[in-house]
Order: sequence, then C-alpha cells, then structure tokens
Amino acid sequence: MKASHIPLLWRDGPVRPFRFNPKAGKEQGRPSFISVKAKFMPSRDTWGFVEELAEHREKAPKFLKVSKEDKALAQKSSKKDLAAGQKSSGSPKKDFKSSKKPVKKPAKKVAND
Repeated sequence: MKASHIPLLWRDGPVRPFRFNPKAGKEQGRPSFISVKAKFMPSRDTWGFVEELAEHREKAPKFLKVSKEDKALAQKSSKKDLAAGQKSSGSPKKDFKSSKKPVKKPAKKVAND
C-alpha cells in the first residue's frame, strides 16, 4: 500500500523531474509529489499523463501503513490456507527435482578366468 514510482511521459509538467544524486550535496533541490491520472500506452510500452489530480507539493503525502496486528493475521490465515490445500490434495507437493526417478547404472561384468 505504498506509492508507485513508474516512468511517465508528460510534456510541459509543472515541475522538473527529480533525480537523486548521492554524491551531490543539498544543492540538488527537493523532490515534488504529484498525484496524477495516467493511461498505459501499449504502442510505446509506457505510461502517459492524462490529468493532474492534485497540486504538486514538497511534503510527502500520507500513505496507508498496515498495522502489525493486521499483518500477523494475514500471515496466519495464509499459512492456514496453504496447510488446508496440502491436506485436501492427499500428499504434499513434491519438488521437481525430487520427482525424478533414480537412474540405474549397469552392473559391471566380471570375467571369470
């Protein structure tokens, strides 16, 4: 439930794109946060700007953060679902490598003289 950072084609945007340079000091400026509506353009295999949903701002927007209790509950229920799925199929799923049959080597012939 975090913000998505994707490449976006946008001509004449209200702010310049921010590219962080770890070697540069504080003179590189500050990032701007913009809420936009975008449309996927399959011909160019990228996203294109449709409309701006809110004014740009330098303060990061609030985002939804999952609480520890909700996260633990989700993990517990997914483990139960996995366990129930294995019991219903009869036997646990085997790994691809372990499903191979061992190859029998031919016995060596010993000459009796």
